[in-house]
Amino acid sequence: MPREHYERELTQLREDLLRLGSMVEHALVRAMRSLETWDIEAAAQINSDDARIDAAQHAVEEKVMRLLATQQPVARDLRLAAAAIAIASELERIGDYANSIARRVRRVIT
Repeated sequence: MPREHYERELTQLREDLLRLGSMVEHALVRAMRSLETWDIEAAAQINSDDARIDAAQHAVEEKVMRLLATQQPVARDLRLAAAAIAIASELERIGDYANSIARRVRRVIT
C-alpha cells in the first residue's frame, strides 16, 4: 500500500510538471501573438497569468521536497526529483520571458 501511494505521488509530479510546461507554452505563444498583432488585452492576460505559472513552479518544488522527506526515494526517483526542480525552474524563467514580452507590448502601445 505505501508503495502505491509513492508511485501515485511520482505520477502526480510528472503530471504537474507537464501542466506547468503547457502553461508556459501557452503563455509564450500568446506573448508572441500579442507582439505580432499588438493586442494589448492579450498582453494584459499574460501578465495576470504569470502568477499562476509562479505558483505552479512552487507547487512542483514543494511536492519534490515532501517526496524526498517522506518517501526516501531510490536513486532513479531521486534523479527524477532533482530534474523536476531544475525543469520547473527553467520553465518558470521562460514564463517570465513571455511576461516580459507582454509588458513591453503594453508599454509600446500605451
